Amino acid sequence: MTKTKTKTKKLTLAMALLLAIGCLGGCKGKDGDSSSNFENSSLEEVNSGLLYEGKGLVQLAPGQETELTIGKDVESQNYLSIQLVTGVNLVGYIHYHETENTANTHKEKIYIEAQDKTFSMFLDAFRVGAFGAFEKTIDKITLRNVSKESGVINVKRVDIGDRVYDNQETLYTSNAYLKIGASLAAGGSLCHVESLNRSVVEYIDQDGKVRIDQYIDQEKVNTVTDQVNLVNIHDLGREIQQSYYSHVNEVNGYAPDDDVLYEGNLLYNPVQAGSAGDKQSQIIDYRVDENGIYVKCRPQDWFLRNTQTDSYMESNYTFAKDGTLRVENRFVNFSEFKDMEKTWMGGQESPAIYIVHPLNYFYCETIEGEICDPNLLGAMTTPSKNSLSHEIEGQYHYTLSEEQVYKNWFAFVNDQKFGMGIYMPNMDNLVASRGWTTTLYTMIANHYYNSDIYQLDGPKYPSAYVNNYNYCCPSTIRRMADFVPFEYTFAVYVGTVEEMRDTFGQLQESKAITNESMEAWEGLKS
Repeated sequence: MTKTKTKTKKLTLAMALLLAIGCLGGCKGKDGDSSSNFENSSLEEVNSGLLYEGKGLVQLAPGQETELTIGKDVESQNYLSIQLVTGVNLVGYIHYHETENTANTHKEKIYIEAQDKTFSMFLDAFRVGAFGAFEKTIDKITLRNVSKESGVINVKRVDIGDRVYDNQETLYTSNAYLKIGASLAAGGSLCHVESLNRSVVEYIDQDGKVRIDQYIDQEKVNTVTDQVNLVNIHDLGREIQQSYYSHVNEVNGYAPDDDVLYEGNLLYNPVQAGSAGDKQSQIIDYRVDENGIYVKCRPQDWFLRNTQTDSYMESNYTFAKDGTLRVENRFVNFSEFKDMEKTWMGGQESPAIYIVHPLNYFYCETIEGEICDPNLLGAMTTPSKNSLSHEIEGQYHYTLSEEQVYKNWFAFVNDQKFGMGIYMPNMDNLVASRGWTTTLYTMIANHYYNSDIYQLDGPKYPSAYVNNYNYCCPSTIRRMADFVPFEYTFAVYVGTVEEMRDTFGQLQESKAITNESMEAWEGLKS
Protein backbone atom coordinates (compact mmCIF):
# COMPACT_ATOMS: atom_id res chain seq x y z
CA MET A 1 0.00 0.00 0.00
CA THR A 2 1.40 3.36 -0.93
CA LYS A 3 1.74 6.23 1.48
CA THR A 4 -0.94 8.09 -0.47
CA LYS A 5 -3.46 5.31 0.21
CA THR A 6 -2.58 5.30 3.88
CA LYS A 7 -3.28 9.01 4.09
CA THR A 8 -6.55 8.62 2.23
CA LYS A 9 -7.64 6.01 4.76
CA LYS A 10 -7.30 8.54 7.59
CA LEU A 11 -9.25 11.08 5.57
CA THR A 12 -12.13 8.67 5.04
CA LEU A 13 -12.30 7.95 8.74
CA ALA A 14 -12.57 11.66 9.44
CA MET A 15 -15.45 11.94 7.00
CA ALA A 16 -17.13 8.89 8.55
CA LEU A 17 -17.19 10.68 11.88
CA LEU A 18 -18.94 13.62 10.27
CA LEU A 19 -21.51 11.34 8.68
CA ALA A 20 -22.09 9.72 12.07
CA ILE A 21 -23.71 12.94 13.27
CA GLY A 22 -26.76 12.20 11.21
CA CYS A 23 -26.90 8.50 12.29
CA LEU A 24 -27.91 8.66 15.38
CA GLY A 25 -9.64 -16.13 31.96
CA GLY A 26 -6.82 -15.71 34.02
CA CYS A 27 -5.97 -13.57 36.94
CA LYS A 28 -8.03 -10.40 36.64
CA GLY A 29 -6.06 -8.28 39.04
CA LYS A 30 -9.10 -7.26 41.02
CA ASP A 31 -7.10 -6.72 44.16
CA GLY A 32 -3.73 -6.86 42.52
CA ASP A 33 -0.75 -4.58 42.55
CA SER A 34 -1.40 -1.40 40.57
CA SER A 35 2.12 -0.03 41.04
CA SER A 36 4.37 0.61 38.06
CA ASN A 37 7.73 -0.77 37.09
CA PHE A 38 9.10 1.90 34.79
CA GLU A 39 11.87 1.22 32.26
CA ASN A 40 12.65 4.83 31.39
CA SER A 41 13.12 7.72 33.79
CA SER A 42 12.83 11.44 33.14
CA LEU A 43 14.03 12.26 36.62
CA GLU A 44 17.55 12.98 35.42
CA GLU A 45 19.38 16.08 36.60
CA VAL A 46 19.08 19.04 34.27
CA ASN A 47 21.93 21.51 34.05
CA SER A 48 20.31 24.89 33.55
CA GLY A 49 21.21 28.55 33.48
CA LEU A 50 19.35 31.79 34.07
CA LEU A 51 18.10 33.59 30.96
CA TYR A 52 15.91 36.24 32.52
CA GLU A 53 15.22 37.49 36.01
CA GLY A 54 11.84 39.01 36.80
CA LYS A 55 11.26 42.70 37.28
CA GLY A 56 8.06 42.61 39.31
CA LEU A 57 4.33 42.74 38.67
CA VAL A 58 2.88 43.67 35.29
CA GLN A 59 -0.77 44.61 34.78
CA LEU A 60 -2.17 43.44 31.44
CA ALA A 61 -5.48 44.50 29.96
CA PRO A 62 -7.21 42.07 27.55
CA GLY A 63 -5.07 41.88 24.40
CA GLN A 64 -2.16 43.74 25.99
CA GLU A 65 1.36 42.31 25.59
CA THR A 66 4.56 42.41 27.60
CA GLU A 67 8.06 41.59 26.37
CA LEU A 68 10.94 39.80 28.12
CA THR A 69 14.18 40.92 26.45
CA ILE A 70 16.81 38.16 26.58
CA GLY A 71 19.42 38.22 23.77
CA LYS A 72 21.50 35.26 24.99
CA ASP A 73 23.34 32.52 23.12
CA VAL A 74 22.13 29.20 24.54
CA GLU A 75 24.19 27.02 22.16
CA SER A 76 22.56 23.57 22.00
CA GLN A 77 20.39 23.93 25.10
CA ASN A 78 16.72 23.52 24.28
CA TYR A 79 14.76 22.89 27.50
CA LEU A 80 13.16 26.17 28.55
CA SER A 81 11.37 26.87 31.83
CA ILE A 82 9.34 29.93 32.87
CA GLN A 83 8.47 30.43 36.53
CA LEU A 84 5.63 32.86 37.01
CA VAL A 85 2.40 33.80 38.72
CA THR A 86 -0.51 34.66 36.44
CA GLY A 87 -4.21 35.18 36.93
CA VAL A 88 -4.96 35.29 33.20
CA ASN A 89 -4.40 33.07 30.18
CA LEU A 90 -1.35 34.01 28.14
CA VAL A 91 -0.41 33.41 24.52
CA GLY A 92 3.15 34.23 23.59
CA TYR A 93 6.10 33.63 21.31
CA ILE A 94 9.66 32.54 21.94
CA HIS A 95 11.80 34.33 19.34
CA TYR A 96 15.23 32.98 18.45
CA HIS A 97 17.73 32.80 15.60
CA GLU A 98 20.55 30.52 14.50
CA THR A 99 23.68 31.86 16.17
CA GLU A 100 25.95 31.27 13.14
CA ASN A 101 23.33 32.45 10.65
CA THR A 102 21.39 35.40 12.01
CA ALA A 103 19.10 35.46 8.97
CA ASN A 104 17.65 32.08 10.01
CA THR A 105 15.00 33.11 12.52
CA HIS A 106 12.12 31.23 14.08
CA LYS A 107 9.45 31.76 16.69
CA GLU A 108 7.43 29.23 18.67
CA LYS A 109 3.93 29.97 19.86
CA ILE A 110 3.17 29.02 23.46
CA TYR A 111 0.14 29.01 25.73
CA ILE A 112 0.25 29.40 29.52
CA GLU A 113 -2.96 28.90 31.47
CA ALA A 114 -4.08 31.06 34.36
CA GLN A 115 -2.84 29.74 37.71
CA ASP A 116 0.13 27.91 36.11
CA LYS A 117 3.27 28.37 38.20
CA THR A 118 5.83 26.73 35.92
CA PHE A 119 5.74 26.36 32.15
CA SER A 120 8.44 24.04 30.79
CA MET A 121 9.03 22.87 27.24
CA PHE A 122 11.46 21.37 24.78
CA LEU A 123 12.08 23.82 21.97
CA ASP A 124 11.46 22.41 18.50
CA ALA A 125 14.89 20.86 18.02
CA PHE A 126 14.44 17.09 18.31
CA ARG A 127 11.52 15.73 16.29
CA VAL A 128 11.57 14.57 12.67
CA GLY A 129 10.77 17.78 10.80
CA ALA A 130 12.00 20.15 13.54
CA PHE A 131 12.34 23.84 12.65
CA GLY A 132 14.83 24.77 15.37
CA ALA A 133 17.47 22.03 15.17
CA PHE A 134 20.46 24.38 15.40
CA GLU A 135 22.53 26.23 17.97
CA LYS A 136 20.53 29.30 18.79
CA THR A 137 20.35 32.69 20.42
CA ILE A 138 17.09 33.43 22.22
CA ASP A 139 16.13 37.02 21.47
CA LYS A 140 12.96 37.60 23.44
CA ILE A 141 9.72 36.16 24.79
CA THR A 142 6.42 37.98 24.37
CA LEU A 143 3.32 37.28 26.46
CA ARG A 144 -0.21 38.55 25.66
CA ASN A 145 -3.30 38.45 27.82
CA VAL A 146 -6.00 36.44 25.99
CA SER A 147 -8.50 36.38 28.87
CA LYS A 148 -11.59 38.57 28.80
CA GLU A 149 -10.54 40.41 31.95
CA SER A 150 -7.46 42.34 33.05
CA GLY A 151 -4.95 40.63 35.29
CA VAL A 152 -1.55 40.76 36.90
CA ILE A 153 1.37 38.56 35.94
CA ASN A 154 4.73 38.19 37.62
CA VAL A 155 7.44 36.42 35.62
CA LYS A 156 9.96 35.41 38.27
CA ARG A 157 12.64 33.86 36.06
CA VAL A 158 13.33 32.08 32.78
CA ASP A 159 15.88 29.27 32.60
CA ILE A 160 17.38 27.17 29.81
CA GLY A 161 18.63 23.63 30.36
CA ASP A 162 20.40 20.79 28.58
CA ARG A 163 17.64 18.17 28.87
CA VAL A 164 17.07 16.32 25.58
CA TYR A 165 14.84 13.53 24.31
CA ASP A 166 15.21 10.73 21.77
CA ASN A 167 12.60 11.16 19.03
CA GLN A 168 12.47 7.38 18.48
CA GLU A 169 12.08 6.36 22.13
CA THR A 170 9.08 4.58 23.55
CA LEU A 171 8.45 5.11 27.26
CA TYR A 172 7.42 1.88 28.97
CA THR A 173 5.88 1.04 32.31
CA SER A 174 4.35 -2.21 33.61
CA ASN A 175 2.70 -3.94 36.52
CA ALA A 176 1.85 -7.59 37.12
CA TYR A 177 -0.74 -7.62 34.33
CA LEU A 178 0.12 -5.13 31.60
CA LYS A 179 3.09 -3.54 29.88
CA ILE A 180 2.22 -0.29 28.15
CA GLY A 181 4.20 2.16 26.05
CA ALA A 182 3.84 5.80 24.99
CA SER A 183 5.88 6.81 21.96
CA LEU A 184 7.91 10.02 21.79
CA ALA A 185 8.01 9.36 18.04
CA ALA A 186 4.21 9.71 18.05
CA GLY A 187 3.36 12.55 20.40
CA GLY A 188 3.11 10.35 23.47
CA SER A 189 0.20 8.38 22.04
CA LEU A 190 -0.51 4.91 23.40
CA CYS A 191 1.46 2.63 21.12
CA HIS A 192 1.88 -0.53 23.18
CA VAL A 193 -0.50 -2.64 25.28
CA GLU A 194 0.77 -6.12 26.16
CA SER A 195 -0.62 -8.71 28.54
CA LEU A 196 2.02 -10.08 30.93
CA ASN A 197 0.14 -12.76 32.88
CA ARG A 198 -1.77 -14.78 30.27
CA SER A 199 0.88 -16.39 28.00
CA VAL A 200 -0.51 -14.49 25.01
CA VAL A 201 0.99 -15.56 21.67
CA GLU A 202 0.56 -14.38 18.10
CA TYR A 203 0.88 -17.33 15.74
CA ILE A 204 -0.08 -18.73 12.33
CA ASP A 205 -2.54 -21.58 12.59
CA GLN A 206 -2.79 -24.71 10.42
CA ASP A 207 -5.05 -22.88 7.96
CA GLY A 208 -2.47 -20.14 7.43
CA LYS A 209 -4.37 -17.54 9.43
CA VAL A 210 -2.89 -15.19 12.00
CA ARG A 211 -4.28 -15.64 15.48
CA ILE A 212 -3.76 -14.05 18.89
CA ASP A 213 -4.85 -16.03 21.93
CA GLN A 214 -4.05 -16.61 25.60
CA TYR A 215 -2.47 -19.62 27.33
CA ILE A 216 -0.79 -20.95 24.17
CA ASP A 217 1.89 -23.67 24.15
CA GLN A 218 4.44 -22.26 21.71
CA GLU A 219 5.86 -25.70 20.96
CA LYS A 220 2.61 -26.58 19.23
CA VAL A 221 2.19 -23.48 17.03
CA ASN A 222 4.05 -21.46 14.39
CA THR A 223 4.86 -18.46 16.59
CA VAL A 224 5.11 -14.92 15.22
CA THR A 225 5.81 -13.35 18.62
CA ASP A 226 5.18 -14.00 22.31
CA GLN A 227 5.52 -10.29 23.15
CA VAL A 228 2.20 -9.35 21.64
CA ASN A 229 1.37 -5.67 21.23
CA LEU A 230 -2.39 -5.29 20.78
CA VAL A 231 -2.18 -1.76 19.33
CA ASN A 232 -1.75 -1.23 15.59
CA ILE A 233 1.06 1.28 14.94
CA HIS A 234 1.45 0.96 11.15
CA ASP A 235 1.75 4.74 10.65
CA LEU A 236 1.22 8.02 12.49
CA GLY A 237 -2.53 7.87 11.83
CA ARG A 238 -2.95 4.70 13.88
CA GLU A 239 -2.07 4.11 17.59
CA ILE A 240 -4.58 4.97 20.33
CA GLN A 241 -4.50 8.72 20.21
CA GLN A 242 -6.23 12.07 20.47
CA SER A 243 -7.67 13.59 17.30
CA TYR A 244 -9.95 16.62 16.99
CA TYR A 245 -11.65 18.56 14.21
CA SER A 246 -12.82 22.10 13.58
CA HIS A 247 -14.80 23.23 10.51
CA VAL A 248 -12.85 26.42 9.96
CA ASN A 249 -11.79 27.83 6.61
CA GLU A 250 -10.26 30.97 5.10
CA VAL A 251 -13.11 33.08 6.52
CA ASN A 252 -11.97 32.02 9.98
CA GLY A 253 -8.30 32.53 9.14
CA TYR A 254 -7.49 28.89 8.31
CA ALA A 255 -6.00 28.97 4.83
CA PRO A 256 -3.03 26.61 4.42
CA ASP A 257 -1.53 26.73 0.94
CA ASP A 258 2.00 25.37 0.45
CA ASP A 259 1.87 22.45 2.90
CA VAL A 260 -1.36 20.74 1.83
CA LEU A 261 -1.41 17.01 1.10
CA TYR A 262 -5.02 16.78 -0.10
CA GLU A 263 -7.25 18.47 -2.63
CA GLY A 264 -10.64 19.85 -1.73
CA ASN A 265 -12.01 21.27 1.49
CA LEU A 266 -9.83 20.70 4.54
CA LEU A 267 -10.62 20.26 8.19
CA TYR A 268 -8.37 21.62 10.90
CA ASN A 269 -7.30 18.32 12.47
CA PRO A 270 -4.75 18.29 15.32
CA VAL A 271 -3.47 14.71 15.60
CA GLN A 272 -1.36 13.53 18.52
CA ALA A 273 1.08 11.25 16.70
CA GLY A 274 1.94 13.43 13.70
CA SER A 275 0.97 14.29 10.14
CA ALA A 276 0.11 12.35 7.01
CA GLY A 277 3.49 13.62 5.77
CA ASP A 278 5.19 11.40 8.41
CA LYS A 279 6.31 14.42 10.45
CA GLN A 280 6.25 13.96 14.20
CA SER A 281 4.40 16.09 16.71
CA GLN A 282 6.62 18.18 18.97
CA ILE A 283 7.15 16.79 22.46
CA ILE A 284 6.68 19.67 24.89
CA ASP A 285 7.42 17.76 28.10
CA TYR A 286 7.22 14.29 29.60
CA ARG A 287 7.94 12.29 32.72
CA VAL A 288 8.10 8.63 33.70
CA ASP A 289 8.03 7.69 37.37
CA GLU A 290 6.43 5.31 39.84
CA ASN A 291 3.03 6.90 39.16
CA GLY A 292 3.06 6.16 35.43
CA ILE A 293 3.75 8.06 32.20
CA TYR A 294 2.86 11.65 31.31
CA VAL A 295 3.46 13.26 27.91
CA LYS A 296 2.55 16.70 26.56
CA CYS A 297 2.89 17.49 22.86
CA ARG A 298 2.16 20.15 20.28
CA PRO A 299 0.37 18.11 17.61
CA GLN A 300 0.61 18.26 13.86
CA ASP A 301 -2.25 19.18 11.52
CA TRP A 302 -2.92 15.80 9.90
CA PHE A 303 -3.83 17.01 6.40
CA LEU A 304 -0.68 19.15 6.06
CA ARG A 305 2.89 17.98 5.53
CA ASN A 306 4.65 19.63 8.46
CA THR A 307 2.49 22.21 10.20
CA GLN A 308 2.32 22.35 13.97
CA THR A 309 -1.09 23.27 15.29
CA ASP A 310 -1.53 25.94 17.92
CA SER A 311 -2.68 23.46 20.53
CA TYR A 312 -1.41 21.16 23.25
CA MET A 313 -2.33 17.56 23.99
CA GLU A 314 -1.58 15.81 27.26
CA SER A 315 -1.87 12.10 28.08
CA ASN A 316 -1.44 10.56 31.51
CA TYR A 317 -1.18 6.76 31.83
CA THR A 318 -1.67 4.99 35.18
CA PHE A 319 -2.63 1.52 36.41
CA ALA A 320 -5.71 0.96 38.56
CA LYS A 321 -6.29 -1.79 41.11
CA ASP A 322 -9.10 -3.29 39.03
CA GLY A 323 -6.58 -4.43 36.41
CA THR A 324 -7.31 -1.62 33.97
CA LEU A 325 -5.06 0.96 32.41
CA ARG A 326 -6.49 4.45 32.92
CA VAL A 327 -5.78 7.06 30.27
CA GLU A 328 -6.48 10.72 31.00
CA ASN A 329 -6.47 12.87 27.87
CA ARG A 330 -6.51 16.65 27.74
CA PHE A 331 -6.55 19.05 24.78
CA VAL A 332 -6.47 22.83 24.65
CA ASN A 333 -6.54 24.86 21.44
CA PHE A 334 -5.06 28.35 21.09
CA SER A 335 -5.21 28.86 17.32
CA GLU A 336 -7.31 32.04 17.69
CA PHE A 337 -9.33 31.40 14.54
CA LYS A 338 -12.16 33.89 14.09
CA ASP A 339 -15.77 33.05 14.96
CA MET A 340 -15.10 29.46 16.00
CA GLU A 341 -18.34 29.58 17.97
CA LYS A 342 -20.22 29.80 14.65
CA THR A 343 -18.63 26.76 13.03
CA TRP A 344 -20.39 23.44 12.54
CA MET A 345 -20.23 20.87 15.33
CA GLY A 346 -18.23 17.82 14.30
CA GLY A 347 -17.37 14.36 15.54
CA GLN A 348 -14.36 14.36 17.84
CA GLU A 349 -12.37 11.12 18.02
CA SER A 350 -12.37 10.58 21.78
CA PRO A 351 -10.06 8.81 21.20
CA ALA A 352 -9.14 7.18 17.86
CA ILE A 353 -8.41 3.51 18.61
CA TYR A 354 -6.55 1.11 16.34
CA ILE A 355 -6.34 -2.52 17.47
CA VAL A 356 -4.48 -5.42 15.83
CA HIS A 357 -6.48 -7.24 13.17
CA PRO A 358 -6.36 -10.87 14.47
CA LEU A 359 -8.79 -9.71 17.17
CA ASN A 360 -11.29 -9.64 14.35
CA TYR A 361 -14.66 -9.70 16.14
CA PHE A 362 -16.25 -6.40 17.09
CA TYR A 363 -17.98 -6.93 20.44
CA CYS A 364 -20.56 -4.64 22.07
CA GLU A 365 -23.48 -5.23 24.43
CA THR A 366 -26.38 -3.11 23.20
CA ILE A 367 -29.98 -2.54 24.27
CA GLU A 368 -31.02 -5.04 21.56
CA GLY A 369 -28.52 -7.70 22.56
CA GLU A 370 -24.92 -8.78 22.02
CA ILE A 371 -22.98 -7.87 18.89
CA CYS A 372 -20.04 -10.19 18.16
CA ASP A 373 -19.35 -9.60 14.50
CA PRO A 374 -16.30 -10.28 12.27
CA ASN A 375 -17.91 -8.98 9.08
CA LEU A 376 -17.65 -5.20 9.33
CA LEU A 377 -15.48 -3.31 6.84
CA GLY A 378 -14.30 0.22 6.01
CA ALA A 379 -16.22 3.20 7.39
CA MET A 380 -16.43 5.27 4.18
CA THR A 381 -16.81 2.49 1.65
CA THR A 382 -19.78 0.81 3.36
CA PRO A 383 -23.18 1.84 4.77
CA SER A 384 -23.59 2.33 8.49
CA LYS A 385 -25.34 -0.30 10.58
CA ASN A 386 -27.05 1.46 13.50
CA SER A 387 -28.25 -1.44 15.64
CA LEU A 388 -28.22 -5.21 15.99
CA SER A 389 -31.60 -5.47 14.25
CA HIS A 390 -30.67 -3.08 11.42
CA GLU A 391 -30.55 -5.27 8.32
CA ILE A 392 -28.07 -4.36 5.58
CA GLU A 393 -27.30 -6.48 2.53
CA GLY A 394 -23.62 -6.81 1.81
CA GLN A 395 -20.81 -4.91 3.52
CA TYR A 396 -21.24 -2.46 6.38
CA HIS A 397 -19.64 -0.84 9.41
CA TYR A 398 -21.22 0.18 12.73
CA THR A 399 -22.36 3.56 13.99
CA LEU A 400 -24.12 3.00 17.31
CA SER A 401 -25.76 5.73 19.35
CA GLU A 402 -25.03 6.33 23.01
CA GLU A 403 -28.45 4.83 23.79
CA GLN A 404 -27.42 1.63 22.01
CA VAL A 405 -24.06 1.42 23.82
CA TYR A 406 -25.71 1.84 27.20
CA LYS A 407 -23.00 -0.01 29.13
CA ASN A 408 -20.29 2.37 27.78
CA TRP A 409 -17.83 -0.30 26.67
CA PHE A 410 -16.83 -2.24 23.57
CA ALA A 411 -14.02 -4.51 22.44
CA PHE A 412 -12.27 -6.29 19.61
CA VAL A 413 -11.82 -9.98 20.44
CA ASN A 414 -11.00 -13.31 18.83
CA ASP A 415 -13.45 -16.19 18.28
CA GLN A 416 -12.89 -17.26 21.89
CA LYS A 417 -13.92 -13.78 23.07
CA PHE A 418 -10.46 -12.84 24.31
CA GLY A 419 -9.10 -9.43 23.42
CA MET A 420 -8.92 -5.77 24.40
CA GLY A 421 -11.83 -3.70 25.66
CA ILE A 422 -12.39 0.03 26.19
CA TYR A 423 -14.66 1.73 28.73
CA MET A 424 -15.58 5.27 27.69
CA PRO A 425 -18.69 6.96 29.11
CA ASN A 426 -20.43 10.07 27.76
CA MET A 427 -19.86 9.37 24.07
CA ASP A 428 -22.47 10.48 21.53
CA ASN A 429 -21.96 7.49 19.25
CA LEU A 430 -19.56 4.66 18.57
CA VAL A 431 -18.00 4.04 15.16
CA ALA A 432 -16.39 0.66 14.45
CA SER A 433 -14.84 -0.66 11.25
CA ARG A 434 -12.04 -2.84 9.89
CA GLY A 435 -9.55 -2.28 7.09
CA TRP A 436 -7.57 -4.73 4.93
CA THR A 437 -9.36 -7.37 6.92
CA THR A 438 -7.99 -10.70 5.72
CA THR A 439 -6.37 -12.79 8.43
CA LEU A 440 -4.55 -15.00 5.92
CA TYR A 441 -0.81 -14.54 6.32
CA THR A 442 0.25 -13.30 2.88
CA MET A 443 2.81 -10.89 1.48
CA ILE A 444 0.19 -8.51 0.07
CA ALA A 445 -1.89 -8.32 3.22
CA ASN A 446 -0.81 -8.65 6.83
CA HIS A 447 2.81 -9.35 5.86
CA TYR A 448 3.17 -5.72 4.68
CA TYR A 449 4.56 -3.08 7.05
CA ASN A 450 5.60 0.57 6.71
CA SER A 451 9.32 0.49 5.94
CA ASP A 452 9.39 4.30 5.81
CA ILE A 453 8.94 4.30 9.60
CA TYR A 454 10.12 0.89 10.83
CA GLN A 455 13.00 -1.41 10.05
CA LEU A 456 12.01 -4.98 10.94
CA ASP A 457 14.11 -8.09 10.60
CA GLY A 458 11.35 -10.52 9.59
CA PRO A 459 10.58 -12.85 8.01
CA LYS A 460 7.38 -12.80 10.11
CA TYR A 461 6.06 -9.37 11.06
CA PRO A 462 3.81 -8.88 14.11
CA SER A 463 0.33 -7.57 13.34
CA ALA A 464 1.01 -4.39 15.34
CA TYR A 465 3.11 -3.14 12.40
CA VAL A 466 1.04 -4.22 9.39
CA ASN A 467 -1.57 -2.40 7.36
CA ASN A 468 -4.57 -4.50 8.44
CA TYR A 469 -6.41 -2.89 11.34
CA ASN A 470 -9.49 -2.73 13.54
CA TYR A 471 -10.78 0.78 14.21
CA CYS A 472 -13.20 2.05 16.80
CA CYS A 473 -13.97 5.53 18.00
CA PRO A 474 -16.18 6.84 20.77
CA SER A 475 -17.29 9.97 18.96
CA THR A 476 -18.41 13.11 20.75
CA ILE A 477 -20.24 15.72 18.67
CA ARG A 478 -18.83 19.03 19.85
CA ARG A 479 -17.58 22.40 18.63
CA MET A 480 -13.90 23.11 19.28
CA ALA A 481 -13.25 26.24 21.34
CA ASP A 482 -10.13 28.31 22.02
CA PHE A 483 -8.63 28.30 25.53
CA VAL A 484 -11.22 25.80 26.81
CA PRO A 485 -9.69 22.47 27.88
CA PHE A 486 -11.37 19.31 26.58
CA GLU A 487 -10.74 16.43 28.99
CA TYR A 488 -11.83 12.82 29.30
CA THR A 489 -10.71 9.50 30.81
CA PHE A 490 -11.07 5.97 29.46
CA ALA A 491 -10.10 2.54 30.75
CA VAL A 492 -8.41 -0.32 28.89
CA TYR A 493 -8.71 -3.98 29.87
CA VAL A 494 -7.10 -7.09 28.32
CA GLY A 495 -8.94 -10.33 28.98
CA THR A 496 -12.16 -12.17 28.20
CA VAL A 497 -15.53 -10.62 27.50
CA GLU A 498 -16.84 -12.07 30.76
CA GLU A 499 -14.05 -10.33 32.69
CA MET A 500 -14.60 -7.08 30.83
CA ARG A 501 -18.32 -7.21 31.63
CA ASP A 502 -17.54 -7.57 35.32
CA THR A 503 -14.72 -5.00 35.46
CA PHE A 504 -16.40 -2.34 33.34
CA GLY A 505 -19.74 -3.00 35.04
CA GLN A 506 -18.20 -2.14 38.39
CA LEU A 507 -16.68 1.00 36.85
CA GLN A 508 -20.08 2.07 35.59
CA GLU A 509 -21.78 1.33 38.90
CA SER A 510 -19.16 3.23 40.91
CA LYS A 511 -19.22 6.19 38.51
CA ALA A 512 -15.44 6.38 38.89
CA ILE A 513 -15.32 7.78 35.34
CA THR A 514 -18.10 10.08 34.12
CA ASN A 515 -16.40 12.46 31.66
CA GLU A 516 -18.74 15.30 32.56
CA SER A 517 -15.82 17.66 31.86
CA MET A 518 -16.36 17.11 28.12
CA GLU A 519 -19.39 19.38 28.45
CA ALA A 520 -16.94 22.32 28.48
CA TRP A 521 -17.23 22.29 24.67
CA GLU A 522 -20.66 23.05 23.24
CA GLY A 523 -22.27 19.86 21.99
CA LEU A 524 -25.53 18.13 21.18
CA LYS A 525 -26.36 17.92 24.88
CA SER A 526 -25.63 21.58 25.62
